[in-house]
Amino acid sequence: AGLTVLADRDDVAMALVWLRHMAQVMPGRPGLAAALRAMADNPHLTARQRVGLDLWLAHVLRRTGDLPGAEAILRRTLGQAAEHASLAILAEEKAFLSDLL
Repeated sequence: AGLTVLADRDDVAMALVWLRHMAQVMPGRPGLAAALRAMADNPHLTARQRVGLDLWLAHVLRRTGDLPGAEAILRRTLGQAAEHASLAILAEEKAFLSDLL
């Protein structure tokens, strides 16, 4: 729940680094999808950070067997990335994106 209210830029960045790492190495960790969703509710994220976070969540959902949820998030995220001209983040997150595609 604390992820939702982080306001300091450095605190947000550290939380995102931790969440990305967990999504990559332990996607089945209990509570990880909930933590990613809580972070997604943080109003202090940039559009670029949101795209990355959504890709990590889609990856976690795919790895834990929620294929419809992963697909829905991936479709929405790709649309948002195009809308905000945040396409570079897709290249930066190619490990997650490749797994999803």
